[in-house]
Amino acid sequence: MIRANPDLRGRLTKIDLDYWTPDRLFQIAEKGFGILEIDFDTASLKLLAEEAAGSPQLMQALCLNACFEAGIREKPASVVTLPHSQAFLTSVCSRTSAMSDHTSVLNVMKEGPKSRGQARNAYTLKSGETLDVYPIIVRAISLDPPELTFRYQNLLDRICQLCKSDAPSGSSVTGSCSQIALLANATSGYEIIEWDADHDVLDLRDPYLLFFIRWS
Repeated sequence: MIRANPDLRGRLTKIDLDYWTPDRLFQIAEKGFGILEIDFDTASLKLLAEEAAGSPQLMQALCLNACFEAGIREKPASVVTLPHSQAFLTSVCSRTSAMSDHTSVLNVMKEGPKSRGQARNAYTLKSGETLDVYPIIVRAISLDPPELTFRYQNLLDRICQLCKSDAPSGSSVTGSCSQIALLANATSGYEIIEWDADHDVLDLRDPYLLFFIRWS
């Protein structure tokens, strides 16, 4: 903004909007459920804090949908214990993913740019599926643990976890990451993904996008 409008120099204040740590996100749930007299085990709360990926709004949405999944619409008359199971957490996360629809962005990320008459190389995954580099990158992003920033080696390691034998080359992955960022940003209308070509770093700027990729 300063480069585009030099007259603004000295008139703006930089506000540092860091992502919240898992510990701070955990406190949202701990305090909120405590006030409502709802008992939710610590392990489940920590998992939800990790899934929130630094977003307090997303953490609040997860807590809200945990109540909805348990049929709670108001403060209970006595202490209620929420289920301690992976099935319950999966239902909570799936329900929450519907609150922020990134289907269009996810589709262009998986499809990549239009091919110019030449079929892309396909790779066999350990699951038995055969996919090209674009959906493989998206699948790699969705793996545990949830992360917003992917450095080159981290992303390649995740891709290798998915592939049965041959995997996309490093140059194919970096070139595809650049296209994914361009397509996602054009579709969303803002910079939802950043690709740092100088350092080979893929950065998802919106925790809700990461959550949607993991749980939609």
